[in-house]
Amino acid sequence: MSARRLLPTAFIVAVAVPLARAESVATVTAVRGEVSAVAAGTGEARALTAAPDTGRIAGGALGSGDEVRTGAGASATLLFPDGSLVRLEESTRLSVEERPLPGTPVPGRKTVKRTLALREGRIRCDAKPNTPVYTSIRTPLGVVGVRGTQLTVSITGGRFQVAVESGKVFVMDTPGRAVFDLGSGQTVQLEVNERQQLVGQVLADGGGSVVATIGNARVRMEGGAIIRVSGIAGERLSVTALSGNVTVSYPATGKTETVPTGQTVPVLGPDAPPGLPPVGEGAAAAGAPDRGVPATYEMPIIRDTIEGSPYK
Repeated sequence: MSARRLLPTAFIVAVAVPLARAESVATVTAVRGEVSAVAAGTGEARALTAAPDTGRIAGGALGSGDEVRTGAGASATLLFPDGSLVRLEESTRLSVEERPLPGTPVPGRKTVKRTLALREGRIRCDAKPNTPVYTSIRTPLGVVGVRGTQLTVSITGGRFQVAVESGKVFVMDTPGRAVFDLGSGQTVQLEVNERQQLVGQVLADGGGSVVATIGNARVRMEGGAIIRVSGIAGERLSVTALSGNVTVSYPATGKTETVPTGQTVPVLGPDAPPGLPPVGEGAAAAGAPDRGVPATYEMPIIRDTIEGSPYK
């Protein structure tokens, strides 16, 4: 076959690649009030309005990195190819980004990382289970790892709140000092005080306890409990019970203690009990035995999310 005959085919292949990259990662299917989208890269804003005859949203196809903004009293609904839904409440800014996860695809493992960056406002997320997509929600104060879940996330007035309707999530503050494991009916609120200490409060325990991994310890809290976490992740950490029932256990030693209100206990550093030995990333990827909520260094996907966060 001559080079002249091959040229049109090569041209078609060349232009098909950018077209595939331009495919939308989500579609805005409903809007109410003043809603706009800002294109990634160019920063060009466009109003999102419903066509009166079809109800379809003009300009509703979102590319990776695009941001949706809702005004006062407004709302918007996003639909993803895997059937997941995200609803933005009023005065919310949310961007969506997708990229392939690194490594060789393994059957049953996630292959796509979807990041919802919530800069301000409130969203309700219905993430479908058993899909190849790993979904995380980033905020200026922390990150949520979603595991086929219905949940609400808000960031307002310096407070980061996560409420789980069904399913399971992990919640970690941006410096990586604490990882909270939440199930159905559980709600936590995180904020950072003027001394840059993390204050965590259990607003609802779902009839059980909320467990957090902090340093070498597992911290168990019931509804109404408030703790303060001081120190630097990976170096030295302590937990202070400010209110409610707080129990600290150390899996490596089997020691468990109830922390009275106002008392501080070390959970990482020279004064703290030893921790469990690290699990290598290879073992973790192969499915190491579950010890509950693993420590931060055992969760490569969490570390990757935090390191890639613009809020770090």
